[in-house]
Amino acid sequence: MSLDTSPVDVIIEIITYLSPHDLVQLTRTSKRIHEITTLSLWKNIELHNSGYHESSSELDCPPPFVSPSKRSYLSPGLSDRYENRHSTLFFQQLNDTKSRNEKRFIEVASRVKSLCAVVGWNDRHIWHLLPSFTNLEVLELHGQYYPFDIEIRGPPLERLRFIKLFAYIPPAAAKWILSSTKALERLELGLLDRPVSNIQAEHPAHWPLPEEKVGENENCVDYGSLDGEWVIPRPLGCVFTQMEMALSNLTHLYLCQPCQNDPSTADQVYRWSSRAEAAALADWRRLLLASSKTLETLVLEQRPGAEELERDIYGEVCFLLNNKLGTGNRALVEMLEEILFQDGAFPSLRRVYLYGFAVGKDFALRPSKKTPGGRFMRRLKKRDVSCEARLGRWTEFEGVNNETSWAEWDGEGREYRDKDQPDMKWDTLMARV
Repeated sequence: MSLDTSPVDVIIEIITYLSPHDLVQLTRTSKRIHEITTLSLWKNIELHNSGYHESSSELDCPPPFVSPSKRSYLSPGLSDRYENRHSTLFFQQLNDTKSRNEKRFIEVASRVKSLCAVVGWNDRHIWHLLPSFTNLEVLELHGQYYPFDIEIRGPPLERLRFIKLFAYIPPAAAKWILSSTKALERLELGLLDRPVSNIQAEHPAHWPLPEEKVGENENCVDYGSLDGEWVIPRPLGCVFTQMEMALSNLTHLYLCQPCQNDPSTADQVYRWSSRAEAAALADWRRLLLASSKTLETLVLEQRPGAEELERDIYGEVCFLLNNKLGTGNRALVEMLEEILFQDGAFPSLRRVYLYGFAVGKDFALRPSKKTPGGRFMRRLKKRDVSCEARLGRWTEFEGVNNETSWAEWDGEGREYRDKDQPDMKWDTLMARV
């Protein structure tokens, strides 16, 4: 019996083991095979290097929405050939198809159920093409800094069940995507504001905006914490301020942001924007309250800022372990305590995971009440909510334009070890209640 005469269920089972490249070759064997395999070929689109979701770009605890074993990557040969241009080529080709044959473009775009991409600064086509993915259920975008304003017009993506937006996603895109669906079950956000360059740089690429000044006199303009050398990358806020939140089905929420490091930890003087922090926490508060009735799992990650020279001085693990006071955790914990511990609040909440929190553990992995993070964990225990605190990661950035790379196309190694702390890594368990 040839493949062309095999039962449909047999062919469908076979194609689940094929890479996208091999699947393309199979579709060309016969008209019947083409009809069966075409839907699978376009169903899940992964636009980054093989192994991306096995890297530290994806949390293991709690488990990811889609298991890494079920991700479809390009073959290694194609990954090497096209380097980090996967998304650029894909959206450029789709845009060309739309220009030549819009009916064919709509047919292809409607087949996509899951889209995950590392979006580069030159991937401009994605934003006006996005509304055409009308059957999209899973959307994961990891953005590199995009210095231009964008506008998205088109019907909402009403079928979205899982959204993950990380790093430099244009605010207009984040707002449009989040307002597209009322069916959302899982949301993961780690949004960054535009970088602000080192004031001592010879040719600063990113000056503070006029509206970001806090005062001025006859001699100078005051930009507050943005007027310095090493400005820690800022969380993005004021995105959802005027937006009506519809999160009545949300059960899983993961929120990530850079944060201030303990002053005694770093070898250099850093500048941190408390204005950006307050704006981001206001957005987080709205998301939490909008999902308060159904939320079961809450994941919170804070990444202390570290200029890349800190790697030569401390290393990532030692830098994080020295962050004992939890200075950067304080404002977030105060906001959480205000809304989580009211009578009857968050009735479905069962699990909380913390990354990058100073919790002051003892040998039994019990948190201390001396730090904001430890105090928060102890209060969760009294509410019968389980909580794990893990080491976390830093926000490493280069100190000229003060940009960070949360969206590496090939991910970052999960097995990274600090030479001075060989038994520790970024997801090492620090405390549990």
